[in-house]
Amino acid sequence: MKLNQKKAQKSGSRYRLEAYLAAGLGSCGLASSAQAAVVTLDLTKAGSNQVDITGVNGGAGVGSFTSIQGFFLPSLGNQLNILNGVVGNYFGIDGTSGLEFGREQGTSGASPQAFSFGVSIGGSTLTTWSFNGYYTYFKNNFRESEAFGANTYMAMRSKVGADYYYGWIEVTWDPTLDQFQLISAAYEDTPNTTIQAGDTGAAPVPEPASSAVVALLMGGAALRKWRKNKNKQDAQEPSSESLAS
Repeated sequence: MKLNQKKAQKSGSRYRLEAYLAAGLGSCGLASSAQAAVVTLDLTKAGSNQVDITGVNGGAGVGSFTSIQGFFLPSLGNQLNILNGVVGNYFGIDGTSGLEFGREQGTSGASPQAFSFGVSIGGSTLTTWSFNGYYTYFKNNFRESEAFGANTYMAMRSKVGADYYYGWIEVTWDPTLDQFQLISAAYEDTPNTTIQAGDTGAAPVPEPASSAVVALLMGGAALRKWRKNKNKQDAQEPSSESLAS
């Protein structure tokens, strides 16, 4: 009878240990990162007319402009206009059909706002929005923007009813050559939600969830307790010779 009780105790202890360890190891697969809602835009096939706008000055011919239908929010028909020396000296981009860009506060003419990588766009961010290209062009007949180097972004947004959708477009501008380039773009498809300049929605490296950490700690404690009890039981357990007698 005593042998059967000891075997049952050992078996129960082992099952409890296995349960703790299984819970800890199983929880390691959990992640605390949230799903991203960022939509990237393919500038080699921009808008509903699928135009490649990644070339010098958006690929527009010298002295001409290109209009991209459905650029930001395709379902709303947002239009991006690209100018390359139109009306003598206008270079840059503007928006129509609800598409606006950020411009510098307290300035007039040819003053698009430059954002660095990771800076928030939207919400309470200090940005003056405009669809008027006079303010968002890199250059017009009266004023010229400072250079936009690598990893520089313009803010863009679209209004849908009472909601705003925010995005960014990566650009460069060389005032010595009158040349700009549109490199990449993305927007946040959740209304009234900020987006960081350069954010493409790539999933972050997952971190262990707090529940997994707790489970692993429980597993470690159970292992230590199991070893302690086993050593104690082994010390108290009678030898096979004494049982035989």
